[in-house]
Amino acid sequence: MAMSSSQRKRLIVDILKNGNPVSVKELGDLLQVSSMTVRRDLSCLELEGRLKRSHGWAEPVHTEEYEPSYVIRLRENTEEKRAICKQAAALIKDGDVVFLDVGTTLLDISRHLGNKKDVTVITYWLPHVMELAKQPNIRTIVPGGVLRNSELSLVGMIPKRVLRDFNVSICFISIGGVSIDKGVTDYNLDEVEIKKIAIDSASKKVLVVDHTKLGRVAPVRVTPISSIDTIITDSKSDPAKISLLRNAGLEVIVAE
Repeated sequence: MAMSSSQRKRLIVDILKNGNPVSVKELGDLLQVSSMTVRRDLSCLELEGRLKRSHGWAEPVHTEEYEPSYVIRLRENTEEKRAICKQAAALIKDGDVVFLDVGTTLLDISRHLGNKKDVTVITYWLPHVMELAKQPNIRTIVPGGVLRNSELSLVGMIPKRVLRDFNVSICFISIGGVSIDKGVTDYNLDEVEIKKIAIDSASKKVLVVDHTKLGRVAPVRVTPISSIDTIITDSKSDPAKISLLRNAGLEVIVAE
């Protein structure tokens, strides 16, 4: 049975959620309709602001509600992320209990712990687990939970319940945006609940964000900026935005 126009358009929007453009021909083959029908559907979706059209291709529209996939983010701002993580790892002291959040900005922290002693890391993100498995000097605690396939994170009641039992020395939180007015914000409600518990459990609370996140507002509130001690960002960050955060009482470290 042929799909209706509304069904086709929903499917097109779902396909574009992976963040990659798709051609009219590919959509025609997938939907089993003519190129003319695909173009008509794309025109409607473009008018609704749900995609962009470009020379036989449909492209996703990146709004504040859009969360790029883990694979896409891993390739973005790599040099800046490495500098940020090196600076973040320097804050970890021997004997610390550390919470590492989900986020490609944080991944390199796991690679900078080789010289630390008696450090325990709690994380619910599998890429961190794979890196930490290479470092036998680090005690790694993985709370378990329900796998969020697109992010490789473990969410649900289990990680929230386990995390509440720990006194965390320092937590490193990755988020979708931070602003003076809206505070710390992110995209996924399940992950936001875990971030909130980590912040409440930690003696020192550190946001780790590249320059693209300063001033941005994501859909879900995490915490007011007054709950945060330190922000680590990169040298491409807008000095005016950094000044606003410092004037609000936050320590801002710019990784070179």
